[in-house]
Amino acid sequence: MEISVDRALSHATSILIKAGVNEVNSEKTARAIVTSDVWGNPSHGLMRLPFYLQRLTQGGVNPKAELKVISEFGGTISLDGQDGLGHWQLLDGAQIGVTKAKQHGISLVSIANSSHCGALGVYLYPALDAKMISMIFTNGPAVMPAVGGNSPILSTSPIACAIPSNPPMIVDLSTSAVARGKIASAAKAGRSIPQGWAVNEKGEAITDAKQALMGMLAPLGGAKGFALGLMVESLSAGLSGGSLSRAIPDMFNPDDDKKAQGISHTVITINPASIGKDSKEGLDELAASITASGGRLPGSKRVSPNIDKFIEVGPKGLFAVVIIVSAVFLGLRYAAMKSGSSESLSTLIAGGFAICGATAIAAISSTRKSEERDVSYAVALVALCGTLSVFVIPPLANLFSLSDATAGAWIGAAVHDVGQVIATASLMGPAALDSAVIVKLTRVVLLIPLIILLSYKTSEKRSLKSATPVFVIGFVACALIVNALSLPESAINLGKESSKIFLSLGLLGMGLSVKWAAIKALGAKPLVLGLLAWVACGGFALAVIISVGL
Repeated sequence: MEISVDRALSHATSILIKAGVNEVNSEKTARAIVTSDVWGNPSHGLMRLPFYLQRLTQGGVNPKAELKVISEFGGTISLDGQDGLGHWQLLDGAQIGVTKAKQHGISLVSIANSSHCGALGVYLYPALDAKMISMIFTNGPAVMPAVGGNSPILSTSPIACAIPSNPPMIVDLSTSAVARGKIASAAKAGRSIPQGWAVNEKGEAITDAKQALMGMLAPLGGAKGFALGLMVESLSAGLSGGSLSRAIPDMFNPDDDKKAQGISHTVITINPASIGKDSKEGLDELAASITASGGRLPGSKRVSPNIDKFIEVGPKGLFAVVIIVSAVFLGLRYAAMKSGSSESLSTLIAGGFAICGATAIAAISSTRKSEERDVSYAVALVALCGTLSVFVIPPLANLFSLSDATAGAWIGAAVHDVGQVIATASLMGPAALDSAVIVKLTRVVLLIPLIILLSYKTSEKRSLKSATPVFVIGFVACALIVNALSLPESAINLGKESSKIFLSLGLLGMGLSVKWAAIKALGAKPLVLGLLAWVACGGFALAVIISVGL
């Protein structure tokens, strides 16, 4: 059975709310669960929801739990989870870690008395969005023996780490030979498991998934895997003072549904900017060397748990874009005319700033028989201001500690030409680029009603087809092709590399289109107005983006 992401999120949230969890924490938990399924990791996704629900109703998980501060000193904080759901607690802990790392350079958040949290990689993204390094450790029921031992000592002892390179590097693995959820998934489906995943109490390999759930998991790489697991146990349960794995009840055992698990989580967050050296170049080079060698970058196929906030603009985002475009167009047109610019030049500049630069200027000019010098001036002005954005907005986004999604939305809402948007957002990373392109193309679509309105007020009429920029059609076509067809990764990579070449050519063409003589001929007043408008429009766009929560 297939189910949409939106429906899965809504369904999971509703179930958790009915079980007594408040709406905010239910939504956070549902997002973490569904993200695992989206990543192709169903063993930590919706499959687990019945187990969580059973424990919520039987008393093993406290639906009314809150994170209680036990102690706090500098960049460290110790929290008590009061036996609540691990998903929202670890997410909140990760966000607290980012806040403290901004203040102290490095932070450590310890959470005791929590419960199972699903896939650890989900909780790396608060740090990743803030351009920080994150390491997360957690424990669980004991299932892994020491090498040569005959009883379980450690849990699967997962560890996750995110490096804010471009693109980011994400490590998320268990220190046992396999995550226990995969064995549970195999048991549910009636499948056997490969040899080497699990052993019985005699240390003998077993392939029956149901027996494996009651048995023990082999360490990843033998003694080395156990040593890593020991480190995870020490940094989670040992550090927090929580329950060691041997004392944690098993969520797959119905007899333990009434028992709190007492699981511990630890989040370490590092702010590279606090070190005083430019580490970004080295991290980017490391990531690039992996892909250049033909290898796959760890975590490259994962999407942010917050991706729906910018992949689907939705009513809230559409409202923000309409407000920004309308206010910029009307306000700038009014200011330009008040400063003495002609109605034609004022409308061209306003359209170029509000929607899509030179493309909007060309479309608007055909509705009012604009003079060539006005068109040249407007194109030169938006090209100049858009180019300045490439150098100014990324540092400001970092200064304001904007997430990649918010920075991308700002770029998409404030920068003029599509090429300039892509160039600016590319400096911020893949998540910012995705967000910027979606918001920008939402702006571009508004060119159609604007042209219809302007044509209605003049003798020039334009068809809907001629008002639609060809790159919008191309974008929609590519999106449909990629989602409808199972293209090989080599073809997608070829498309990405080709787009960089075409982007460079497009930016070159924009530079060649700037006619400085046109700016000189019309004087400094429109230029000063344009630069002031660039600052004002950028600030207004950021205020709207933040106020609506994009």
